[in-house]
Amino acid sequence: MNNSFINCRRISVDCFPNKKYKENNGEEKYVGFDFDVMENEVLDISNFVVSTLELFNIPYINMNCGDKRKINIKYILNKEKIFNAIKENAEYLKTNSEKSKSLKRSK
Repeated sequence: MNNSFINCRRISVDCFPNKKYKENNGEEKYVGFDFDVMENEVLDISNFVVSTLELFNIPYINMNCGDKRKINIKYILNKEKIFNAIKENAEYLKTNSEKSKSLKRSK
């Protein structure tokens, strides 16, 4: 088991507002992704994430990169793992993003 810790950054992608969110209830404000990546790959992987979201027609509201942090190297994600995560969640995100938009329009 690898217990090495490494500097990384978290790329957070917000796809649509979480309708279950209420202040201080423990829920995330947005539904989307959090990817922990090697610090020196942030720009490349950020571009890759945008391209992959576009490939699967997944809309997103915001994407940001968090502060440097140390985590176990086994939790660092590469492009293949990120691609698979986006692909596995694509249909859910597209469907619920559209529902979120239609709720806003009907109010």
